[in-house]
Amino acid sequence: MLSECKPPNIAKLICVVVLALGLAGCSWSHFNIKNFFTKKKPEPSAEELMQEGLDKFYGHKYDDALNAFQKVKERYPFSKYATMAELRVADAHYYEEEYP
Repeated sequence: MLSECKPPNIAKLICVVVLALGLAGCSWSHFNIKNFFTKKKPEPSAEELMQEGLDKFYGHKYDDALNAFQKVKERYPFSKYATMAELRVADAHYYEEEYP
């Protein structure tokens, strides 16, 4: 009876291991490839946001300007632009006739 048992076929064992590792690698590489091609754009700096807000403000697009100034205040509260953004928020509300 023991003589009838065949030793495991090394080639089949290697194929199974390679296939298992290959399938596991596919799911991992899909995650990395997807992230590689969908990189996030870097967040704009306080200066860039402030300039965007001022451009919108002087173009009489006060709601858009307000959003940009709010972002400066939220993301960069200790920058040199935070105080100016605070004042421009008040100006935008004034020009939109949004009084308290």
